[in-house]
This record gives sequence, structure tokens and C-alpha cells, in this order.
Amino acid sequence: MSRLPLTYFSGMSASSAYQSNDFPDEPPPAYDSSYRNTTNPFRNEFTTYQSEFTPDDFAAYQDGFDYEIEGPPFTCGICMDDKPRSDSYVFDCESSHTFCRDCSREVVRGDIEGNKVPRCPGERCKHELSEQEMKQLLPEQLEKYSTMLLNRLVSQGPFLVCKCKHVMAAHSAGEQERVECPKCRYTFCSLCNEDYHYRCTCQELKQYRNIWTAWLRKGRNDYQSTVAQQERRQKQQYEKQTKEFVAAQKKHEEDRAAALRAFETLQQDEQYKARSARMCPHCGRVVEKITGCDTMTCGQDAHGGNVQSGCGRGFTWTSAPMYRAAAVNTPTIEAFVAQAPQQAGTQGFRHEYARCDNCGSEEIVGLKFECLNCPAYDLCGKCERNGTRHDQRHVFRIWKNDRDNGLQ
Repeated sequence: MSRLPLTYFSGMSASSAYQSNDFPDEPPPAYDSSYRNTTNPFRNEFTTYQSEFTPDDFAAYQDGFDYEIEGPPFTCGICMDDKPRSDSYVFDCESSHTFCRDCSREVVRGDIEGNKVPRCPGERCKHELSEQEMKQLLPEQLEKYSTMLLNRLVSQGPFLVCKCKHVMAAHSAGEQERVECPKCRYTFCSLCNEDYHYRCTCQELKQYRNIWTAWLRKGRNDYQSTVAQQERRQKQQYEKQTKEFVAAQKKHEEDRAAALRAFETLQQDEQYKARSARMCPHCGRVVEKITGCDTMTCGQDAHGGNVQSGCGRGFTWTSAPMYRAAAVNTPTIEAFVAQAPQQAGTQGFRHEYARCDNCGSEEIVGLKFECLNCPAYDLCGKCERNGTRHDQRHVFRIWKNDRDNGLQ
């Protein structure tokens, strides 16, 4: 703390000017009468008291009783002029070197402009000015003074400098550390001085930041446009496959119905022949008698005409064996094995054990967004697209699958 110039000030408040033990048990009767103080032998032998006091009596002394005593003049060791004591400045060095304020300011200004930490101008004095002295002499250069001290400190060893300009010692030089500033609580990387990043190097963080910035500016819209086109194509393909499936299913039902109708017709025909037809005893051809006598000729009418395939030999209707209906098996109809098309769902890789920290979804499908400035924070594509309250300064790595490092 700098010393004041050799000008003396003394003061006391109204409350401290009069103490309770200064008064006797009963006040003296007169306004200015002298009264011998017996209650406090250390005070003056005679004390003058006012018989009555009101708050208005002390209103003029609310801020204390200040008075100034000017000391003898002195000769400034720089300009060699005689100066009043009120114009002096005493430095905080051990020798308490004293110079006039104008010379002190000019010396300090010259050191600052020469990029030197200002010192006391006393002969062979090595005292460097404190922040308090700078505020008193040259407050407009305080920021440059602080920067000079900071740069000198950093150049002397492995120090870390926070964004608030607080300086800390590094635990180890050249290694990435998570540093928390004790002054402003900002957490940063000891190597790049950026927000501390997990699971990546400082160089990789730059790449991820470029990718993330490009994603925010244009990549997200391009990706959503591509996904929308894919969904439209998938929808068109699904509708086409659905129509083909319905047509194939309809045709299969029609074929099945036709086969069943043919089977029923065959059964009815066999039953009819079993009731109305007989077999040629010579070749076994099925013969049906419509009208006439029992004389039959295989393959034609008995009296000629109506020639058909047959052996042509004659026989009697009553001697011909009865027709036996053939065993007709139910036709084998293959089942319709075509599968109905599936509606295309969410496309993308399923990230196992990845949980969205915003919506709470237990499975992230598609793109996964991993915050590199948080120990563990993941987002699904929907939450990233809709926005969250997460720190906007943080950088996210975009995962397509579990093998992708997010740098493609």
C-alpha cells in the first residue's frame, strides 16, 4: 500500500468526540463553566462541557472533524525543484523514496512506453511498482502494465493463462490436462486453451469443429434433403411392390378356384359314367347306350354311322361289364408363398448402448451426435435437428456407425 504525501489529516466523528465517561453523573449548571474531571484521570484536568446537546449540534461534523497540516517543502531528486509536501509521492520501497508527483508520473510513463516494468526512480532502487501504485500514478496505463507482468511471468516457465488472464502453474509441460480456473471457474485444455475436450486431440478438435460448423451451416439441410428423397423413393417402391403383391395374390386365388372347379367337374363326370356307361369287353372302351337294342359295336352305332375310336367288334349291352368310376384325387394346389412388402422404416445404423441424453430414447438409429466438450453426452438425430438447451459453444462428433470416427 502506497504511503500518502507528508500532509497530515486528523479527524474524529461526533460519536467518538464525546465518550460517556467524559461526563459527570450530573451536568454542570452553567454553559461554559469549568468542571474538574474525576471520573477519568487520564484526560485533561479541566474539561469544558455543554449543558445540553441536540442532534443539530453535531450535524456539521457528521463526516468527522478534518483538518490539514502542511509539512515543510522538499527538493525533488529528479527535477531538483522545491515542492510543497502536498505535491510529493512516496514510493513503497524500503527506502521510501520521495519525488514530486509530476516527475514520478513521467518516469513511470517512460518505463511503460519502453516496454519495461516501471520501478522506483530512486538511485539503485530495484523496487517494481505495485498495482496500487500504478492506479495512483498512471491509471490509464494499468492494463498495459498488467499485460507486461503477465507476459513476463508466462515466459519464465510452464504457466497456464485463463481467458480471464488468471495465471496458473501447469502440472506438467506438453501434456493435455483439464484445467479449471480458480478465479472464474472456466474449464479449458492446457495445450490449446480451448474449452476442454474429451476423446480427441487438440488437432482433431479443430477438424471436428470445422466439420461441425459445416454441418450447422449447410450439412444438416443437405442431409435432411437426401433423407427426404430416399424416403420418397422408398415410398414409391413400396407402393409398386404392394401392387405387384396384390396382383400375384389375386391371380393365385383365381388359379386355385379354377383348379377346384375342374376337380368338381371331373368327379361329377365319373359319377355319371358309373351310372350310365359300360365297358367294351374286348378293348375296355367306355360305351354309353342312348337308345335301341342291346346289340352294340365298339366305336360306332350298331347299324353304322357315328364313327368314333374303338376296336369295332360287336357285343351285347347286357354282357358288357359295368363302368367303375376312377379314383379322383384332390388336386395339389401350392400355397401362395410371396411375402407382403414391408414399409421402409428409419434408415441408418443402430448404435447399441447409445442413449439420447435429451429425449431419453434407449436406442439411437441413424446419426449419433457425441459432444466432445462433455464427459458423456449423446444426441439422436431428431433432438439435434429440433434443438436443445445444450451449450452452443460445444463441438459434436457425428457418428454414422460404430467404426466411423466422424472425420469423413
